[in-house]
Amino acid sequence: MLLKKIFVITVLISIFIKAKCMVIINQTIETAKDKDGNELYFLPGDKLAINECLLNESWAIKSNGGKFYMRMHMDGNLVIYITKEHRFFWSTNTDNTGGKRLCMQEDGDFNIYGLENNVLWSSNTKGKYGIFVILTNCGYLEMYAEYNIKLWENKEYPAPHPKEDEDN
Repeated sequence: MLLKKIFVITVLISIFIKAKCMVIINQTIETAKDKDGNELYFLPGDKLAINECLLNESWAIKSNGGKFYMRMHMDGNLVIYITKEHRFFWSTNTDNTGGKRLCMQEDGDFNIYGLENNVLWSSNTKGKYGIFVILTNCGYLEMYAEYNIKLWENKEYPAPHPKEDEDN
């Protein structure tokens, strides 16, 4: 009986994953230009789920109300911007580190990885088993576990402003 239940659950999960991929493929991708005129492609939704990553600076995630967006820059820095002005709000302060991707891990850690698969920045939530990270309409990243239990938020770990914004 237990083996049958595991098989049914596995099949349902597989169907869900395939359906989710189909939905993403069929969704319209919103585009915009950043302050330098570079094209941005907004992924559907306002969160990264387990095993999802931001891979390059052309892809971004926008908060549900659209007030903020985040993108992974080619220099390795994850930055949250105020959408209307494309103005800096928060960053991981990992510029010029060679970071190439931001991923929500199966074990609940939320990391920026370099070329050698080394961790350059982390939410330090390994083992807490978060299921997604969401960009809120207040500009914060929040990680949640099942039953909407908040595990982490970036306002507890503020990063200094990037050097380029210190003169403003």
